[in-house]
Amino acid sequence: MKHILTTLLALTIMATTPALALEINNQHSTVTFEGTHAGTPFKGHFEEWSGQVNLTENNGIQATFHTNSAQTGNPMYDGTLPTVDWFDSKNHSKATFQSTKIEEVSTNNFEVTGELNIKGISKDITFDLTTEDLPDGHIKGQTTFTINRLDYAIGKKSDPSGEWVGLEIPVTLKFTTKP
Repeated sequence: MKHILTTLLALTIMATTPALALEINNQHSTVTFEGTHAGTPFKGHFEEWSGQVNLTENNGIQATFHTNSAQTGNPMYDGTLPTVDWFDSKNHSKATFQSTKIEEVSTNNFEVTGELNIKGISKDITFDLTTEDLPDGHIKGQTTFTINRLDYAIGKKSDPSGEWVGLEIPVTLKFTTKP
């Protein structure tokens, strides 16, 4: 009888304990961004970033991006991105995202709302996240959302009209959590 009660108690605790956040595996994950410069498309990515995912908690998605790790492969762009007018990496070395609401709209499809902070400026964003459950209990996920760079004072002094660098910047996150 004692063993049955102990087992029932353990099952109850397991059922009411929230799932732990899964760490994103950066070796199998990417954060990319796109834009146009003088009408010519360019792509870039963040080399250094980290994140955690727990789809059962409203505040369960967190990510940190090291702004000085943004790379496009173009030496001129890569030299400009860390400067004061763009990412201001010296004063704002990290950009962050923290979810505030996660709603499952269908199996493996979520609507995520949260706060994106770049250069000390925080804005609420909402995006769709598609996931895939992996056999080992971990997940793969993907989302794309677009930011207006001026909302975060990115390039605001040197190109406020978007004449040279487009105002809309699509950001894509593809991730796999660590096994």
